[in-house]
Amino acid sequence: MKSILLKLLQQGYEFVAFALCCGFVASFVLPIGHFLLFTIFAVFADTVTGLMAAKKQKEPITSTKLKRTIEKIVIYFVAIMIFRGAEITFKLPVPITYMTAMLIASTELWSIAENTKKMTGVNLGTLILRFFKK
Repeated sequence: MKSILLKLLQQGYEFVAFALCCGFVASFVLPIGHFLLFTIFAVFADTVTGLMAAKKQKEPITSTKLKRTIEKIVIYFVAIMIFRGAEITFKLPVPITYMTAMLIASTELWSIAENTKKMTGVNLGTLILRFFKK
């Protein structure tokens, strides 16, 4: 262990500080990485289905609406990370990070279902409820 520490210090204090910062960021982000990846996937799926629905209904597609995709991803990332920070800082017994990610995902999934209904006329919510009633 002593030899490892000496080798690290030989790299310079800047390297050690950078390694510590990277370790801290990784320990914060890795437990919520799957939420962040799913958020990206859900927002892009919503964007694609929205574009397809707009094309089918012959609505104009503008760059300002497409810019909203990046804004949504950034806002969702910030929300998930803020709630993760609050959960860690205040040692909350309730998993608010999971609840936040679930609300974000349900919003995007609802939007995808609406876009699917615009494209195909099929209400996914009704189909899912019918499936679970059987």
